[in-house]
Amino acid sequence: GAFVTKEYGFARGFESFDDVHGLRAEEMFSNAINWVDSDASDEKFFLFLHTFQPHDPYKKRQEVFEKEPYEPISDSEALELFEKKFSDQNLTAQQKLDLFNYSFTSERIFGKVEPLNPFFAKLIQDTNNYSKKLLDNYLKMTTFYNSDAAKELSDFNDSLSFIVDSYDSTLFDADIQFAKFIKKLEEKNLLDKTVIILLSDHGEAFMEHDSFFHARTIYNEEIHIPLIIKYPNNYHARVKESVSLVDVSPTVLQSLKIDSPDSFHGMSLLNVLHGSKRGPIFSEKVGTTVIQDNWKLISQDGLTEVYDLSKDPDEQENLASTNPEKLEELQGILNAFVVFGKENSITPSESSVVWDS
Repeated sequence: GAFVTKEYGFARGFESFDDVHGLRAEEMFSNAINWVDSDASDEKFFLFLHTFQPHDPYKKRQEVFEKEPYEPISDSEALELFEKKFSDQNLTAQQKLDLFNYSFTSERIFGKVEPLNPFFAKLIQDTNNYSKKLLDNYLKMTTFYNSDAAKELSDFNDSLSFIVDSYDSTLFDADIQFAKFIKKLEEKNLLDKTVIILLSDHGEAFMEHDSFFHARTIYNEEIHIPLIIKYPNNYHARVKESVSLVDVSPTVLQSLKIDSPDSFHGMSLLNVLHGSKRGPIFSEKVGTTVIQDNWKLISQDGLTEVYDLSKDPDEQENLASTNPEKLEELQGILNAFVVFGKENSITPSESSVVWDS
C-alpha cells in the first residue's frame, strides 16, 4: 500500500529501490522487464514489485467496455455533474463534509489532507468519457454514509455493477501485464530457477456489508486475499486452512534454508504443508478479528460477531448469540492476543535491523 516507501523503511537492505508511488501494472511490469533484460543473470537476486493496479479509481480495459457507448461531454459539464451529485443526494452538511474529506481527499491514502484526492481530480478533469462515467457512479455509491438511502436510488445496482466490472477489468489487465513478465523470465531461462510469490495487502468491499473500497471493515471481502507461490520444481499443493501475510517471510527464509528470527510471529507454509497446525489468525484495522478452524470472531464498533466460515463464507449469519461457547473460546484467544501486543509493543527507536554483508 501507500506505506511501501523509503520514508517507512522499506528501502533497507535493497541495492536499488525505486521510490515511485502509485504505479499501474503496465508501467511497473515494463520497468521489471527492462531490469530483467539489463541486470538479471545467473546470480541470485531478490526482486520486489508493487503495483496499485487493482486500486480505486479503477482503470478500465477497453476489451471489457468497448460495447459501452458514452456520449462525449465537456470538462465543464463534468464539473457541473460533480456539483449536482452533492445537491441531488439530499445529504446533511456533516454527511457532505464526511463524504468529501474521507472519500475524496488524499488523507486516507497519503496521510495528509489535500483539497481533492488527485485520483478523483484526474477523473473530473479527464476528457475520457469512461472517466466521467466512473466518477458519476462513484458519487452515487459513496452515499454509503447513509446506505439505506443509497440502496433506494433507482440506479444503485447499475452503479454497483459498473464499478465491480471496472474493478474486475483492472484485475484482467494486471493478469495480462504479469503474463508478459513471466514470459520474459522464461525467455531469459530464469523461470525454472525462480520462486515467484503473488499476494495482496487487502481485498475490496462492494457493499457486501454496507461498505465500499477497503480499510473500513475486517470482513472477508477485505481481508481474504490471494497468496500464490510458484516453486521452480513445479511442486503443486494447496493450504486449505487460513494463513496470514506474516507467514510469507518465514516461508521464503525456509526455502533458502535460513532460520527465521525469534521475533517473527508467522509460520513457514512449508511446515503447514507437512502437517504442522497454523494456529489462530489475527487481523486488525478498524476492529480486531481472530480466525481459527474456520470460525471467525469480529470485534468492531462495539459489536461482536461470530461466523462459521465453513458454512457461511460470506458472513451473513451472526452466531454470537446462538453459540456462546464458541464466542467465549474465540474471545479468550483474541483477548490474549491484544494483551500480548500491548506487553510486547516497540517504538521505532527500539527496533533495529542488522544486515550481514
